[in-house]
Parts: sequence; structure tokens; C-alpha cells
Amino acid sequence: MKFEFTSRDTPQHNNLAELAFPYLAGLGRAMMGAAWVPPGVRGKVCIEALKCATQLDGLVQVTINGETKSRDEHVFGTLPTWSRNLHQWGEAAVIAEGKNKKTGDRGTVTMFVGYSGRESDSYRLWNPETNRVIVTRDVTFLGRMFYLQPDNSEYQVIESFETPAQVEPGDLEGATGDEVGDDAVDEEAIDDDDGDDTTSVK
Repeated sequence: MKFEFTSRDTPQHNNLAELAFPYLAGLGRAMMGAAWVPPGVRGKVCIEALKCATQLDGLVQVTINGETKSRDEHVFGTLPTWSRNLHQWGEAAVIAEGKNKKTGDRGTVTMFVGYSGRESDSYRLWNPETNRVIVTRDVTFLGRMFYLQPDNSEYQVIESFETPAQVEPGDLEGATGDEVGDDAVDEEAIDDDDGDDTTSVK
């Protein structure tokens, strides 16, 4: 690595680093938005989001001297070990923390906020009850986001990233109103004889 030093108060000579700060800040905001983190909670986890965004930025593929590899591979020669077990930021996970007698809960639901960097299977998890970040490998991921979507009472399942099937016009021939869906037109509500151009839609 070659280090270059510049004079003080000359950010124009250090444009790559100056541009990296707002770029990573934007990634952190996007991660918190995709995880539906409430505005009042973002101040507690924003540092973790920025740390994780910086880690993930090292996996971006770039071409240097004709070689296309990740940034980490260009600098360190290999990928980080935690890249073998990637998870979505903001995912809900249960960790074993303490025992509440025989009938109490022996696990705590936390939010995944990053990778420890120590081992390939260790994670950083934020506990909203204590506002602490716990680094552990004894994690059970629940396959859903920690926070609910604002306008949805159901959990956002992480595995459901499927593209909706395209409906061809010929597929609707002979279909009833129930088969077409809620956007079907109620033909009984259309009256062409009264001169009214309005159409009633279910």
C-alpha cells in the first residue's frame, strides 16, 4: 500500500476519502430503512449500521490492473472469513442469555447488526432491552426481520424475495371475477343507457 500525504485544509486533494464518507453514510441509512428501524431507534444502532456497511463495502467487485476481484481480495489477498455466512442486516435472531428458572425463557430475541471479524460464525447482535451489542456464535436466526413493516401486521420473511409472476392477457379469458382478483370490473354496476360515463369498480 502506498500512502500519500496532503496539506491541511485541502479536502480537494483527498477526494476519494471525502466521497467515501457520504457514500457509506448513505449505505447505512439504506440498511436501516430496509430493516424498518423506527426513527427513534436509529440513533442507537446507526454506528453498527455504518460499521457493517464498511465491512460489506469490502466485498464489492472492482477492476484494478485488469483483475476483477473484491476490494478485500485486492488489499488482503483473500476474502474475510465472515463472508462465508452472510445474513441480512436487521434480521431477528435468538441468543442464549441467562436462565429464568425452569419455566422461563432461556433465549433473548435480538437484532443482527454486523460481523465480529474474529471468526467466520460469530455475529454482533443488538439487544433492545439492554441497548448492548453482544458478540456470540450461539445464534439461531428466525428467518424474518426484527421490526415489522409500518403498514403491515405480518413479518417480512427474508426468504420471500421472489419476482411476481407476469399475467398474460390470454390467461384471463373465461375467468370469473373472483379468479381475476379485486381489480375486476362489476359489469352489473355499468349502465350505458343513463348517459352517465362513470364506471363502478369493485
